[in-house]
Amino acid sequence: MIYYGFWKKVYRRTLGRLSWFCGGVKMGKKSYIDPHGDILNGKFISLGDLSHINDHCWLQCYTALGRPSLIIGKNTIIGRNFTALCCKSIIIGDNCMIASFVMISDVNHSIDLCKGSYISQGLVAKEVIIGNNVWIGQNSIILSGVSIGDNCVIGAGAVVTKSIPPNSLAVGNPAKVIKEYDFFKQKWISVKENNYDK
Repeated sequence: MIYYGFWKKVYRRTLGRLSWFCGGVKMGKKSYIDPHGDILNGKFISLGDLSHINDHCWLQCYTALGRPSLIIGKNTIIGRNFTALCCKSIIIGDNCMIASFVMISDVNHSIDLCKGSYISQGLVAKEVIIGNNVWIGQNSIILSGVSIGDNCVIGAGAVVTKSIPPNSLAVGNPAKVIKEYDFFKQKWISVKENNYDK
């Protein structure tokens, strides 16, 4: 165990910071990607300064719909088994925490029954934007076309199908906002209580 920790630290300070070793990802200062990741078209991915992605990530940029762009900001920490499927644009802000087994996708299959089988209908992509200082809990799924505002918390296991306003706490499937942060009171306020106060 001691040897494993030692070699992991060595890897993070050397190979894990090299663009050519990390599938062509544009690496910021002191950023790294842990080993055993699966990276497709890394030249379309950038990782900001002091950010890191843990073991077994799956970063996939597909060119079927044009030039994709997966941008991860500064000082952002992403857990193990993270999946990003990008056909258009996924932007993750600065100072974010993303737990293990989270999936973010900006692409989906068309589901128009008048156009035949689903598999023959092709893909539809819509930009995903995650703001600064966002905390996304384990096993959450962020779907295409979604925007998550600054300072949000997404509860574990949430499926985010619609945009979440800044300073919100959202949970469930589909994810719903249950609390908003009140900077005047300096605490989280339930949505019902907040609406009552207004």
